[in-house]
This record gives sequence, structure tokens and C-alpha cells, in this order.
Amino acid sequence: MKKRVLLFILTLFLSLNILQQTTLASDEKTESHIEKEIWALEQAYISYHRDAAHDKVIPMWHERFLGWPDSEPRPADKDGVVRYFKKNSSVPGTWSFKIERTGIRVTGNIAIVHYNLLIGGNKTRVIHTWINEDSGWKILGGMSAKRLM
Repeated sequence: MKKRVLLFILTLFLSLNILQQTTLASDEKTESHIEKEIWALEQAYISYHRDAAHDKVIPMWHERFLGWPDSEPRPADKDGVVRYFKKNSSVPGTWSFKIERTGIRVTGNIAIVHYNLLIGGNKTRVIHTWINEDSGWKILGGMSAKRLM
């Protein structure tokens, strides 16, 4: 009798574990598609900055955006960041860049990304929080901080 109970508990435990792993794998596939979309948006975002493409960068920011550029003393709302961007990115640049991915989490319609942005000999940590609404993915918040190489 004890053997049957132990065998039942072991079978139940293994079945639940397999079910949980199957569910997690299914969720990872869904998020993987979203993660690829977010990383592509980040790549485009930095390219648009380099190209001083104001008409492409500004619509990527959510209306309630709050961000903290590394050279600013405090966070700024969308209007403040638009002024900062237009002032500091008035002409296209010729620099190349690399995004070194360090983390991403997606839950529902929110995604947060962490990465190092490498431009020349400079490395900047970047964090963006994205929100997906009817108009698509928009950057709700962000922060950057320069690092020594």
C-alpha cells in the first residue's frame, strides 16, 4: 500500500512538473517574438538618433514619457526630452554603434530592456520601459548612464 501511495505521489509530481515546463516553454515562445520586436525597435531608435531623424524618434516616446538622459541633472517629460534631442541631435552623425543586450522582461503590455550602448570608446548603460497600446509599442520611460570602458 505504501509503495502505491509513493508511486502515485511521484507520478503526480512528475506530471505536474512536465505540465509546468510545457507551459513555461509556450510562454517563452510568445515572449521571444515580442522580445525580438522590442530589440528591433531599440536598434531603430538608436539609428534614428544617429541620423537626427526627429520625425521618427519623437513618435517613439509615449505622451506620458519620463526619461533621464545621462548629461541632464534630472529626469524630463516628453516635451523636455524633445527639446534636448533637437538641441543635441540637430545634424546626422556618422558614428557606428553596437547594442550589447544585458536583459529584457516582458509582462503583458509592458517590456523593460537593459543594455550597454557602445559608440566608439564610450559605453553607456541604457534602460527603457516600453508600453504597448493601440498605437503600438512606445517608450514610457528610460535612463542612461555613461560608463568607463
